[in-house]
Amino acid sequence: MHILEEGVKFESEKLPGLYICYADGYGKLLEGNGQREIFRQVRPMNGEKDSVTLESLAQRGEFLCHCHGNICFISFYTPTTISPNDTSWRLLECD
Repeated sequence: MHILEEGVKFESEKLPGLYICYADGYGKLLEGNGQREIFRQVRPMNGEKDSVTLESLAQRGEFLCHCHGNICFISFYTPTTISPNDTSWRLLECD
């Protein structure tokens, strides 16, 4: 995890130089372009104080989500059956 002034980005440990990026509604490992790999931390949708929800800087209103075993993005501006817990993350720095 890289902490930036504008948000956070997540680089692959196995494939350095590739980041989780917004790509057509899914999270894919791609080279960053200065926006699609950056996520803004917003109020957690599950309401837990130790969590955050991550909004795509490239696609405002799209939130990083765990969905049926995949990393995807959802918008809460359209009806969804996704749980708020699936869009809430605990950010930990690990070695």
